[in-house]
Amino acid sequence: MKYYSKDWYKEMQLYGFLNFPDTKEEWDETIKYFESNGRDYIKNLKEDLEFFKNDLLKFLPESFHSYINDGTLNTAYPSEKLSNMINNWKDEYNQHMEDLDKEYRSKYNASKDLLPISIVKLNEILLHDSNVKSIENLSNDTFVINLDCAGGFNDFTEIKLTFKGVKDISMPENIKGGFWLYDEVYPAKSGFELHVLFDIPFIEFKIVAEDIIVEGKSDN
Repeated sequence: MKYYSKDWYKEMQLYGFLNFPDTKEEWDETIKYFESNGRDYIKNLKEDLEFFKNDLLKFLPESFHSYINDGTLNTAYPSEKLSNMINNWKDEYNQHMEDLDKEYRSKYNASKDLLPISIVKLNEILLHDSNVKSIENLSNDTFVINLDCAGGFNDFTEIKLTFKGVKDISMPENIKGGFWLYDEVYPAKSGFELHVLFDIPFIEFKIVAEDIIVEGKSDN
């Protein structure tokens, strides 16, 4: 994927990771609340840091690395210096993400007339968090994805996507059971190229096809 890639998604997770209570008093109250429920807040934070450590070292500036390596990035209430560093990084991150989104939307809108109307209509349906119930290879050039949209962000309960005139599929792992996160669409020589970022498995999926049939079911 050119925009909403695995790395893009991993960096986005760090934005939420770098959230702290507004005041030291709130921080202390949170620790006490966890303790009153028999839980160790700092231990949880250390585990979170270890989980994200490789991504933190990859995506955050070098000025953060000493805090990451000595475990103090998130296990103590941030100093004014660290707090300013985090806020500056978040401001730059927000601007970068806004620019990235604008760039993709601009390119998509500029090429919209070159796309089959069916994929344009699909792109208007928010499939985020829809779950892949099953996939089917009906023939050499027909591929089907059945989606459960009950936990998604659209008005459908199920959606069936039938790709016709399939030229190429890149699917590192079976996407059955996976969750549709983000997608990109581009014109192809005769049809379109759809890229999808899935979670569980966390993969980038690509399909090139001439057309697509979208069939949706709802309770209404």
